Amino acid sequence: MTTRSFKQHSLFKNPQKISSKTDIINNHLNNHGDKIIVDIPLIQIITPPQVRKHFDKDKIIQLAEDIEQKGLIHPITIMKHPNENESYILLIGGNRLNAAHYLNWETIPSIVKEYNHDSAQNEILQLAENMHRMNLNPIELAEAVMRIKKQTGYTLSKLAKILGRNVDSLKQYSRIDKLSDTEKRYHLEQKSTKNDILAYLAKRELSCEKEIKQSLFETITTTPYDHLSKDDLLQKIHEAESFLKLAKKIIKDK
Repeated sequence: MTTRSFKQHSLFKNPQKISSKTDIINNHLNNHGDKIIVDIPLIQIITPPQVRKHFDKDKIIQLAEDIEQKGLIHPITIMKHPNENESYILLIGGNRLNAAHYLNWETIPSIVKEYNHDSAQNEILQLAENMHRMNLNPIELAEAVMRIKKQTGYTLSKLAKILGRNVDSLKQYSRIDKLSDTEKRYHLEQKSTKNDILAYLAKRELSCEKEIKQSLFETITTTPYDHLSKDDLLQKIHEAESFLKLAKKIIKDK
């Protein structure tokens, strides 16, 4: 009688001696990398500066209650610390990590990646995740887009392709990033949407354009042009139109 032999799956192979839970985690990570989800102790996860700067406490509590009822559907993503053993750096999932702390969890399901020294690429991952989930406020998103553009030297077109967005959308965030600190703070406090901020910018630009036109009108009406020829007057009109066009561009870029 022939006996059939079955090849053991790599997940069940364990050639190394296991003496602690940490050994089990390290063994899984060494063998399978980021292809599996492992429970990592919260105290071992370091939170560096994130794309998201402002965390809404009420939303975190709401998320925690949802996780408590349904469980954590999406694990967080972390990186191995380059210098400290048994330490990890948060890459994606700040809200979920905060919710786990709120629930007093000891561990959290995590995907563990190798450390990446390229901070710009790490921020691109965070930004892409937050844009996909649509849970980042437009001010932070705009600042992150322009910060990454500056760090990488990418054009808006290339960055849009990487993030899976259209160029016009990133151009809008470029305009939003040019708001003053006071304006940004106001829109953060008001929890303004992207459309709210774009409407505000359009209104502000229209107001500036009216001021420029009024200034030109006052200059023209107080200057004697009666003696000018038709050609000279047409030249003045051309100069005024060119000035208006340039002024609009300057306002838009501010």
